Amino acid sequence: TLKQVLPHLIPFGIYLLAITPLITMPVEEKRDIITNGFPYWLTVVFSINDIVISVQGVIYSALSLRLLQRVKYFRIKQLSKEQLRALNWLVFFVLANIFFWIIGTSGAILELFNPNIQFDLFRVFYLGIAFLNILMGIYTIYKPKLFSFDESLRTLVYDTTMSHQSELIDNETDKNKEDLCKIEDYIKSEKIYLQKKIDLPKLLYTTGVSKRRLYEVLDLELNMSLTDLLNRYRTDEMITMLDSNMQQDYTLTHLAEMAGFQSKATFNRVFKKYTGKTPSEFIAHQN
Repeated sequence: TLKQVLPHLIPFGIYLLAITPLITMPVEEKRDIITNGFPYWLTVVFSINDIVISVQGVIYSALSLRLLQRVKYFRIKQLSKEQLRALNWLVFFVLANIFFWIIGTSGAILELFNPNIQFDLFRVFYLGIAFLNILMGIYTIYKPKLFSFDESLRTLVYDTTMSHQSELIDNETDKNKEDLCKIEDYIKSEKIYLQKKIDLPKLLYTTGVSKRRLYEVLDLELNMSLTDLLNRYRTDEMITMLDSNMQQDYTLTHLAEMAGFQSKATFNRVFKKYTGKTPSEFIAHQN
């Protein structure tokens, strides 16, 4: 959506504002600048822009790597050998991409502080990226199956909104426990229970389970809804904070918000449900 895309355009907007004086200059002045060299302020703007672009490259590549690793971790048993090889290749490509982006960032920083440096790391960066693209092109020609994802892989990796017959509830305990483990691993590793608004599509995307499967597994294995499970983790988080005597520095309402509860009333109700005591009774029992 536009709301999601706009934050990524902020650096470009700032850069555009920074070079506005150059854009609005009369043609004669622009010709003089091109002929005699850029003024110092413009050179600094260009150098900072190179740094920002390089850092963005590292960040976006790292996020891509994190996503690929999570898909591999949560869905390895659902991938065929060809799909797993394709995933491993993409991981290698992203790692190499990160390496060359780091070189580009280093080159941009060196150029900013020492413009007379003889060795241009930015050229190494461009050569590296070009080499990676050529390598991927050659590999695609000779190993087309690695990049020709069929519909099943596309559905597996990208589509989490559809409910498929193959994902209908499996009554085998091992399968249910395996899916539950993936769900709980994600919840605990990302600590999504601390968030007031849960990104359900991201949870489904990363774990590879459909919405229907998610609720069915939680109901069969834990006799809980997703909200119940998250509240249980929030309660555990709250207990940890109370065991650390954080209530001496913060109000219970503030601690409840830190634990992910949306309101004091919900916190009091849920806390008593899982501990059998009100927060005040729990603290008094500790003392």
